Amino acid sequence: MAQAGTCQGMRDDGPVCGNRLVCLVCSAKAQGKLLVDYIAQQTGIHTVLIENVQDLDPLLDQDSLNLVINDCYRKSNESILAELQALYRERKGKILVSLINVKPDSGLEMPAVEQGVVGIFYEKEGLNTLAKGIYCIFKGEVWLSRRIMTEYLGRRNETGKGRNSAPGKSLLTQREAEILTLLSCGHSNQAIAKKLFISTHTVKAHVYNTYRKINANDRLQAALWAAKHL
Repeated sequence: MAQAGTCQGMRDDGPVCGNRLVCLVCSAKAQGKLLVDYIAQQTGIHTVLIENVQDLDPLLDQDSLNLVINDCYRKSNESILAELQALYRERKGKILVSLINVKPDSGLEMPAVEQGVVGIFYEKEGLNTLAKGIYCIFKGEVWLSRRIMTEYLGRRNETGKGRNSAPGKSLLTQREAEILTLLSCGHSNQAIAKKLFISTHTVKAHVYNTYRKINANDRLQAALWAAKHL
């Protein structure tokens, strides 16, 4: 990514910085180390560098929100999507994933978003854009272009034709709406259980019922629904 000026003021926003971890997957050690230092300095979030996804699991913290940033520099779409599959295997609900150094004309965005990617950063974008995006992702937002969001929602609408229209908030119980809100803000099942003084089994049951009611398959779809209806 291109060099840019600093992004002032993020370190002062305490709620975003607490209980957070950023893992950068990058094979170029020198470049990766500089990027790790920059992210940590600009956001105040603990950031580590790993060379492949197999090194990720020992670093994950069940009590933290874990963001994995996968560097796409000089990688084919096929290899990137294979890495995404490896990232999500057995880890759904434990991590958020974003991509950096994506070529604007690669055609990678939609397949990546459909796998659950919540942030895409393109080649030649300034580093301050990356810092802002990380900040927003940890607030429970997605960092995707308007074009990609429009295309994604269009595909969802197409696949939803012939089904019942999206339910309104009234279809969810108060507890389901509460859990969905927390889930959309990036809280893990364990963190939700602790916050609401219920078991993780109960949280999972509510999440399952909520996803079924709103026709969502993953965190991204649920977050998009919550942003519109809650």
